[in-house]
Amino acid sequence: MRIEKSVLINTTPDKVWKVFTNPLITRKLGGIYKTDWNPGSFFGWQNLSGTQITYGRLLDYRPGEYLKHELFTGKDMQELSSVISYTTMFKHDHTILHATEELLEELTDAEFGDAVSGWEAALQELKKVAESPSDLKIK
Repeated sequence: MRIEKSVLINTTPDKVWKVFTNPLITRKLGGIYKTDWNPGSFFGWQNLSGTQITYGRLLDYRPGEYLKHELFTGKDMQELSSVISYTTMFKHDHTILHATEELLEELTDAEFGDAVSGWEAALQELKKVAESPSDLKIK
């Protein structure tokens, strides 16, 4: 199963990437990525109360262009559940962010629908933060 979603964001790829990499900005999305941004390293999402929500490994990272990571079921990281990638394309003063999740576990139709809705909501929130002038002034 595969989910593919894109969103048009009225800013540059570098500014979109700040939403992924700058903890002061990612907090506006409800947490921070825990990683050192080196391929092969741990990659996960931690909420604002410090609870680790997702567990994974960074596969590829090219700032402003491409991010790919694995997502595991549980903190023991024994069962791979999906591979997620983000790609940016700059076109006519805006960025197209394309997200793909390759699901490796079977989902019911309802679970798949929830996952698709979650992606749509997450990308719209990322767009809102990336387009906010005050957030983009953060170095």
